[in-house]
Amino acid sequence: MRVKYSKYGDRLFLVDTPGFDNSHKSDMEVLTMIGEWLKKTYEKDVRLSGLIYLHRITDNHISGLSTRYPRVLGEICGDIAMKQVVLVSVMWQKVKPDVGITREGGLRNGPWKILLDKGSRIDRLGNAEPREAWRIIE
Repeated sequence: MRVKYSKYGDRLFLVDTPGFDNSHKSDMEVLTMIGEWLKKTYEKDVRLSGLIYLHRITDNHISGLSTRYPRVLGEICGDIAMKQVVLVSVMWQKVKPDVGITREGGLRNGPWKILLDKGSRIDRLGNAEPREAWRIIE
């Protein structure tokens, strides 16, 4: 979806991809779809300037899938582009603050550590207010 925003004009595209925990597609199918889209996009001379990865903080444990995502993300982006990746935890309004902070710490020191060590950053989307989403994009 192409979005107009005063800071970027009409140069901003927001792309929502299927998640790797998709019940209708395998991880490989999802990865192939993303790869094909990226190839077509680059052929049109459109370059990605950032990637936002959303993770539900309501997930009460770090599953095998959650530990695989960062590796796949690293393979898609490569080491150089990791500084352009923001790892965003969402649904904070649905958990107690101390529970969310503990879970975030588990991600920070667990599966997200490899991405953070390569320059990615962590952020939170505490609620669904547009200005908070724009803050993360900026």
